[in-house]
Amino acid sequence: MSKKYYIALDDYERGTIINCLNEKRNNLIADGKYTDAVDEVLLKIINAKQKKFKVIYKESYLWKSVFTMNKRVSVTLCKAIITCLI
Repeated sequence: MSKKYYIALDDYERGTIINCLNEKRNNLIADGKYTDAVDEVLLKIINAKQKKFKVIYKESYLWKSVFTMNKRVSVTLCKAIITCLI
């Protein structure tokens, strides 16, 4: 059985990932390559259920750096997903 991973995304991050994956899909189509892997991940993100949860903020360097660089984290996450699909 494969492991499942859950990630928490806000609306901006979700939109960024969807846009990045869609751009990757369009590039693959333009190059005449298969888009199966990108399609699968794109559909999982689009159809993912939303779940409300409480966020507890802790004072630590890691959390401060993640929340102050929110846009950079989104772009880095998107690049990591695309790199895995190549």
